[in-house]
Amino acid sequence: MVMQARAQATRAAIIQAALDLFEDSGYGSTGLTDIINKAAVTKGAFYYHFHTKESVAAAVVEGSYEEIHRMLVTTIEAPSGPALENLIRATFAVAEAMRRNQLVRVGHQLRLVVPAVRAVGKSSFTARRQIFISAIESAVAAGDVLADVDPAEAADSIRSAMVGAQIVFDAGAGDIYTGLRSSWRIILRGIASESSLAYFEEFVTRVAARYQSGVDQAR
Repeated sequence: MVMQARAQATRAAIIQAALDLFEDSGYGSTGLTDIINKAAVTKGAFYYHFHTKESVAAAVVEGSYEEIHRMLVTTIEAPSGPALENLIRATFAVAEAMRRNQLVRVGHQLRLVVPAVRAVGKSSFTARRQIFISAIESAVAAGDVLADVDPAEAADSIRSAMVGAQIVFDAGAGDIYTGLRSSWRIILRGIASESSLAYFEEFVTRVAARYQSGVDQAR
């Protein structure tokens, strides 16, 4: 057990060192020696866990996917609110994590710039899609989403809006919460039932405002 704990600590130290270097210096400018030195481990300890810089990057990307998946499950499947409210909250929670959670942020950046890791997390990606679809199905059953809306199409549109808001923010072209709010307002006009539209438009505006002011949850 002691050896296992030590191995886990070594692996965590390597990943943290890589996170810091990838973010501060860039993936292309970071070498294996840089990671080993910053993690303060031996070469043998490094190669016990990873074979290449790409394998470290893949571990970062996989970890970021796991973190996002956990966040989505916790928020979307929470019993405290309507499914559509929880889905809206979840998209803003992920946007917040892209800004403030180093693992999520660097994992997202690596997946965009490192071809070797783009296939990482495909199973998680599929699982996240199903979580969105299930949330839309629940919202249809609750009468908040129109009965003729295709849950898969709606889920894909929402996920695309999340990615788009992040790309715009990464380019320095706007506030991620404002972009996500605008996308949600357009999506809601296509999927929300007439009786629910005004409420959810107001809810999105309220969630965005709270995140912009540094409050993590809409109440």
